[in-house]
Parts: sequence; C-alpha cells; structure tokens
Amino acid sequence: MAVDDLRPEFGAYGANYVKSPNLDRLAKAGVTFHRAYCQQAVCSPTRSSLLTGTRPDTTRVWDLVTHFR
Repeated sequence: MAVDDLRPEFGAYGANYVKSPNLDRLAKAGVTFHRAYCQQAVCSPTRSSLLTGTRPDTTRVWDLVTHFR
C-alpha cells in the first residue's frame, strides 16, 4: 500500500494525537520509511513514477490530468 499524499501523522510515526489503529497495525506488519522522497509535489507524476519505475521527464506526466498509458 502506497499512500503518497498522506503525511506521517499517525501512530506508527509517533503522532499520539491521531487514532489510526488499522494503519498502525499495517505499518507494524510491513515496512515503514522514515526518509522517502517523491518525484514531484503533485500526486499523478509521483504515482506514475512508482508504477513505472521511471522519472516524470520520461513518463511526461507533469500534472493531474495527463494519463501515462
């Protein structure tokens, strides 16, 4: 599960003011990243990079409306 638009503000990252038992349980059973970087601030270029393994300049996805298929 990749949640690229979620800030690290849930229990697994130490935010005790947020109640997130399911995400905390998932994080405990899986992998959490403490220094991860996205390709671009907009969601679509980052998601296309995650799915294809290439950078936004290769996928040509720069905004929220361009499809990379």
